[in-house]
Amino acid sequence: MVGIYTNDYGNYLTGYTLKKLGYSEWDARVGAHINNAVNGVSDHGSREYSGWLDSALDQRAIANGYHHGKTSYGENPYLWLPRNMW
Repeated sequence: MVGIYTNDYGNYLTGYTLKKLGYSEWDARVGAHINNAVNGVSDHGSREYSGWLDSALDQRAIANGYHHGKTSYGENPYLWLPRNMW
């Protein structure tokens, strides 16, 4: 599993949850960009800091959550987050 920063954990869980709800990875990533464009100033205080699109680190955390448990070798049984928590 790729290490994540604790402040990216919400994005990781967003990716994981949207996969479980049946959304595509494209929907999750574009939705994050739209959210940042609409709410970026109120979340971060200025457009200069937030930009219009979601950051690359946030997008990576969403993708990692979306593909939770996947490795280049298939499923990883040693990850701590249970598969049946939903």
